[in-house]
Amino acid sequence: MASTRLASIRFGRTESGSGHAAFRYAKLGSALLGAALFAGLALPVRAQTPAISIDDALRIVRANGLATVTQLELDGRKWEAEGRDGAGRRMEVDVDAATGKVLRTETR
Repeated sequence: MASTRLASIRFGRTESGSGHAAFRYAKLGSALLGAALFAGLALPVRAQTPAISIDDALRIVRANGLATVTQLELDGRKWEAEGRDGAGRRMEVDVDAATGKVLRTETR
């Protein structure tokens, strides 16, 4: 009985003042919210598969001067490569994961 009373205070009373209809709506609302949250969690999360594979990205960054690759990772929609050029300087190369176009090179 106390839970019905508490629910009717939180969610309002019906015109008859009994609170039973309000409690039913509160239970229905909770059930719908729970189902919506469960459905959201149950949706599959699809990882974006890049058109340019990691092997292709490696070939592209090496062709653009990166002699030693120490790191190559997919960050959103681009491959980010770090390493050293032929002279031993630190170098970074970013490659578009969809097209293979070199977006940025930086030598330090």
